[in-house]
Amino acid sequence: EFVAERDGRWWSPGLARDLVLSALSSLELADAR
Repeated sequence: EFVAERDGRWWSPGLARDLVLSALSSLELADAR
């Protein structure tokens, strides 16, 4: 379900969500320390 952007990079709607979730997870781990 990937679509090619004009600049040639690959993008997927789910990709942005995964990046956000991973970022939130990293923040939560940092707070837990």
